[in-house]
Amino acid sequence: MDASWKRDLIKKYESVLDCFGPSEKKLLFELHSLLDCLPDHARHELAGVVLRAAGRLPQLVQAIDSYPIAPEYQRLGRRERNVHSLLDGLCRRDWLPVDFSMPTGALMGRALVLARMNFLKAMDYTLELSPDERVIRFREALRGLIDDAIFSKLAEDLLTHAVANPLNTYKLRHAAARKLLSMWNNWVRQPVSDFPSVLLSAWKARMKVDAIYGSLFGIQEMLSLMREECPPEFVTYFTRDQVTLDETEAFREFLFGIPYEDLQELQEYMKSNNVAVLSREQVGTILEIPPRPRQSGDLSAEEVCASYWRRSIRSEYRALSSSPGPRKTAEGYIMEHILRQEL
Repeated sequence: MDASWKRDLIKKYESVLDCFGPSEKKLLFELHSLLDCLPDHARHELAGVVLRAAGRLPQLVQAIDSYPIAPEYQRLGRRERNVHSLLDGLCRRDWLPVDFSMPTGALMGRALVLARMNFLKAMDYTLELSPDERVIRFREALRGLIDDAIFSKLAEDLLTHAVANPLNTYKLRHAAARKLLSMWNNWVRQPVSDFPSVLLSAWKARMKVDAIYGSLFGIQEMLSLMREECPPEFVTYFTRDQVTLDETEAFREFLFGIPYEDLQELQEYMKSNNVAVLSREQVGTILEIPPRPRQSGDLSAEEVCASYWRRSIRSEYRALSSSPGPRKTAEGYIMEHILRQEL
């Protein structure tokens, strides 16, 4: 590799790293030592990815920094704006999406999360043909950062739901809004690991659990979740003496990764056909779910998120239509439990 070309690439790469938090930057910095062991085609593809990101990501970070999330005090006409007015605006009950009350910097922060994720994915794609062991280990770390970016998007979505849910008390919604404000103020430098660890660990454990289905009680899935180091407090919350039926059903949704209605359909099938257990293949046939080939047995972070959003949409519909089934996701119940503890 030409020395001057390498120096220029590293300089551009370091400008991109400034768009990440300290822990992420430290991990990504390792790429410097891998450039010489990459095949020529991978090196050129990587250079293109870095150069494109260097022309865009720093500008986005600069724009976010120029938009204060919550001014200490601002007067516009007859209106006064500060942190308290922002929190009150987020907690309104007028059915407008939270986006309407979000500061511009917070909206751009959402774009930054996705832009960084796409940059990391593009880097991973350029390195996937390299057989070097060091590159393979670096790619594993890259995928960990990609997962973190995905879960940070999911974490914000979870808090947004808590703020927007009109069934929640004002105090609970206000507490969720304060957490949202903290995330928005630190989009660039705050890692997703600062989010409540009980949820992050539960999502990462769920990635390693492949639903067996069987009798649909979820015992095997729950044991697998615990073996994968899911925080005990997550499981304990849904198995406590005072647990509600809605919470139990939401936990079962989480274990199997499918909504309550699909679980009811499977139970009806078992009853009408006098079947005691179901296999994955039978579940796929009954629910008309096409098989999804994966390179490994683990679920991806995208699949865990897709399960959450699918369950979340169904839970909102049930709450509005008074249909049977849980009114919130398992993650929603846990988040509100955390907020109530902090209150």
